[in-house]
Amino acid sequence: MNIKGITKWNKMTLKNSYMFRLVMEKNNLCKPLIERVLGIKIKSLSYVEPEKSFEAKLRTKGIRLDLFVIDEDGVAYDIEMQMDNSYKKFLGKRSRYYVSLMDNGALKKDEPYSHLRKSYVIFHLYFRSIWKGACKIHFQCHLQ
Repeated sequence: MNIKGITKWNKMTLKNSYMFRLVMEKNNLCKPLIERVLGIKIKSLSYVEPEKSFEAKLRTKGIRLDLFVIDEDGVAYDIEMQMDNSYKKFLGKRSRYYVSLMDNGALKKDEPYSHLRKSYVIFHLYFRSIWKGACKIHFQCHLQ
């Protein structure tokens, strides 16, 4: 850090929110990261918006996504940088809530639920998670 508290460029990592945004909003860096984390192939990214807000109804909690991405096939991705470990035991519920707000308004009136897009939330955890030894954690919703 210098006198004014600004990190020098050559010392910045993805842990710095400015650097995270600067790097991740570039398609040529964001696309391979998503592909590698999820083990999928993406044709191209069609929409990238840092710090995307989804406002909820009156008296309910809205969200601000670190990076909101939509690929060519309409699949939505939320990429989050998580520095604070106080939320670690609620990541599953937090992911579920984020996806629910990402889906809110995704369908037009009278459009069938089958048209609802796939959505993923990716957390970059910069602390020891509650899942010891895990580098990839997968939450999935199943209907029974």
